[in-house]
Amino acid sequence: MGMYWQRRLVATATAALMVFSLFLVVADSLFAAVVAPEFIAGASNTDKTCAANEGDGQSWIELKLEGGDLTDGTHGDGTLSVTISNLTTNSFDWSSNIGVDAVIVKTGADGTNLYRYDPPSESTGDTNLVTPGENGISHLSFCYDEDPPTTTTTTSPTETTTTSPTETTTTVPDEVLPTVITTTSVPDEVLPTVITTTSVPDEVLPTVITTTSVPDEVLPTELSPSTLPFTGSDTGGLALIGLALTGAGILFLVAARTSP
Repeated sequence: MGMYWQRRLVATATAALMVFSLFLVVADSLFAAVVAPEFIAGASNTDKTCAANEGDGQSWIELKLEGGDLTDGTHGDGTLSVTISNLTTNSFDWSSNIGVDAVIVKTGADGTNLYRYDPPSESTGDTNLVTPGENGISHLSFCYDEDPPTTTTTTSPTETTTTSPTETTTTVPDEVLPTVITTTSVPDEVLPTVITTTSVPDEVLPTVITTTSVPDEVLPTELSPSTLPFTGSDTGGLALIGLALTGAGILFLVAARTSP
């Protein structure tokens, strides 16, 4: 095998080793617990309980598994139900029905790992929780608190009563009401002039018969032909005609004055 191929083989092996190392780092971070554990030293159980590690304003209840209870499966106390899976000598996964504030993983002389989830917030499961060192698990403690019951406040709709205005009718006696007399003056030029023409039939009008008495002194004196002087011509006829015309004129004048 030439030097070229030897160098290629070494370079390939080195690259593969680097990739494998990187995979282990990534796999460890992928399958590690969500939070980094807090180490509590010592083999005794002092300071390794939920009550000893609760924060300000917290009141933790403890579900403790040890001895024969350290098995895969579901364990609970009536409120919290925890399912253990992938249990080994020093590691396990878990899930729960309600939020858990912290998990205590205790071993022997190597001390204890405390996985604190709240703060910032409770958790309902995690993977690859381990003991410190190589010793096996002594016991597990799941710390939780009961959330206060949610109080739902229902606001009833406000009933609004609207009072309608009252209509009041006031009766005023007649004698209290003032009498108003209004006089309207219409100018003469505004009033129309009515001309009434009444037609009376002729048969309705009375017939007026007027009798005119002519005094004797008005009547002409009748002259006797014997009294007239004779002029030598026959003027008697003409004189009579003249007298007749004069009498007729007088009658006409009298009638005109006495007629209505």
